[in-house]
Amino acid sequence: KRTRAIVLADLGHVQLERGNTTQALATWREFIDCAEGVQSVRIQHRLSNITARLPAIPNTATARELGERIAMRVG
Repeated sequence: KRTRAIVLADLGHVQLERGNTTQALATWREFIDCAEGVQSVRIQHRLSNITARLPAIPNTATARELGERIAMRVG
């Protein structure tokens, strides 16, 4: 479960770099679902990386929801 979550987080970063913001957000949402209940430094690192990239993404409902879900997980 942890490995799948990490792969999804990394895939979302690749999608974002390629300009596919919508797909990146969907992949990161899947990452959050998959990482549910997993305690891992690597997962926390991926959450921090996503949080750092969210401000550069247009403020859509999906981006806001993702930010809120990460905040609940981290905070």
